[in-house]
Amino acid sequence: MTDETATVDPAFVRANELVKDLMSDPTLGSTVRAKAREKFPDVPFDFVEDRIAPQLAPLKAELDTANAKLGEALDRLSARDTADQQREDDRQMQSRLEAARSKFNLTDHGLQLAVDRMKETGNYADAEAAAAWVIQSAPKPAAPGPTWAPSAADFYGSKNASDEWAMLHKDPQAYQDAQLNAFVADPDGYTRETLGI
Repeated sequence: MTDETATVDPAFVRANELVKDLMSDPTLGSTVRAKAREKFPDVPFDFVEDRIAPQLAPLKAELDTANAKLGEALDRLSARDTADQQREDDRQMQSRLEAARSKFNLTDHGLQLAVDRMKETGNYADAEAAAAWVIQSAPKPAAPGPTWAPSAADFYGSKNASDEWAMLHKDPQAYQDAQLNAFVADPDGYTRETLGI
């Protein structure tokens, strides 16, 4: 070890390394170098970065512009991809809804109930299940009675204890004549009254 090495203060060595690192730092370097030139104008600070910075400035500006344009293009492309995906999802959903509508013969109201059910359950993938739920939940129609027969036929005359009833049992021939005369006089009225329609 020489005397020159032995007299160097370790704190000075560390401080010197710190200053070099700060001056070479990609983020802080230019600021530290500018501050050093301001503080010590008589000391020449010669860094490669300072010499090539003027030549790199236009290239950096062009690169920043290109990056901005590329970012805008990527944003537009991403927005278009999102819109395309949304349209495809909507088309598939509409197709599934139309298939379910056709399969279960849903009206517009029934289809809306199926869509509401899908929203309620959060199950947007199974339109057929929602349509089946609509059909299953619909109130069952009342079974219609016969439309061709009277609803209150009185085959034995027990509901109408009148003179005609007595005539039927005492003189069936007179009853028949009276009924035929009533029919000939007003066929529609006789039919309505007799059949209860």
